[in-house]
Amino acid sequence: MVASDATPVGGGAGPAPSPASGTGDLAMNKPAETPGTPTPVEGTPAPAPAAGGKIDWAKLLPVDLAVEVSKVARTEINANLQTVQKYNAGMETIRTQAALLGMMAIIIGEHSEKSNLKEKAKFVRDLTYSIQGKASEKGKAGFDATQELFEQVTTILDGGQPPSTESADSVPYVEVADRSEMMKIIDKTINDLKSNIGDPKRMKEQVESVNRQLTIMAALGTMMLDSSYEYADNPEYVGYTNAFIEGAKASLDAAKADNFDGFQGGINKMNTSCGDCHPKFRGGE
Repeated sequence: MVASDATPVGGGAGPAPSPASGTGDLAMNKPAETPGTPTPVEGTPAPAPAAGGKIDWAKLLPVDLAVEVSKVARTEINANLQTVQKYNAGMETIRTQAALLGMMAIIIGEHSEKSNLKEKAKFVRDLTYSIQGKASEKGKAGFDATQELFEQVTTILDGGQPPSTESADSVPYVEVADRSEMMKIIDKTINDLKSNIGDPKRMKEQVESVNRQLTIMAALGTMMLDSSYEYADNPEYVGYTNAFIEGAKASLDAAKADNFDGFQGGINKMNTSCGDCHPKFRGGE
């Protein structure tokens, strides 16, 4: 998890590997050597998984919200694929928004609530992961490859048929959700909230956006606890991650209750957990 200067969800850097490679651009995105249920440190209980060890996403966010976030990410990607010049300038945004879209696809596919996208979400998951790799190449070749993948994603999101290639119903998160990209999204969101929501009036005016961003923060934090990621069985890492989740939920509850001090307190807890976690668990980029 990260907390440094950034803007709202949108940017990002570093090529992503192709699906099923199992590694990311940070050392901490390596698969866990010993998969298992994470053990939290004292005082930081981990979220209870649903039956079968899966995350009960319905307790964290409605499926409609995941779909809404997916549409926003799609719009951001599309805006940066209008010309080769825009593509070259917007590669970071494309990668991070593709990562966010892919993570939402994972959630939609596993969600207990109904969605028209549910059965096809696995294809979006894999296509957006491939986009992250292709959008690291400047010039027309990279643009064409990224655009071709994105057009397939758009077809699926518009209700069309997925590509003929196969996608597994379920894969370890580490193989399709780069944790370094999660941290970039978290980084940007925390700094957006800190810089743009500076008083009770602003919080009240932007409450819907604030609620959406904090809900996504709690969801991504929960995803980071998946046993496929390196350190997921380390009690200290689990403790920091749970503190982040608790901060997101506390800030969300405070915003809904029009409690600005509580909102700030939750943001500070998120920020502190990231700052404490990184010196010990973040690998070199």
